[in-house]
Amino acid sequence: MRIWQSALAGGVAAFILNVLITPVVIRLAHRFHWYDVPNQRKIHTTRVPRLGGVGMFVSFAFSTCAV
Repeated sequence: MRIWQSALAGGVAAFILNVLITPVVIRLAHRFHWYDVPNQRKIHTTRVPRLGGVGMFVSFAFSTCAV
């Protein structure tokens, strides 16, 4: 397999895993009330789940190990 093919496969795998994992992580954040509470320093006006980067990290780590 050529280098660009493995890089493309890793990128596609990371994208698909991220699409599948992120909703699960958001549901966990809602279930356990892991929110970022707005205050005068924040831009958002409602509570926002704080675990958005976890899904991205897990999908990146799995796709990196697979390739």
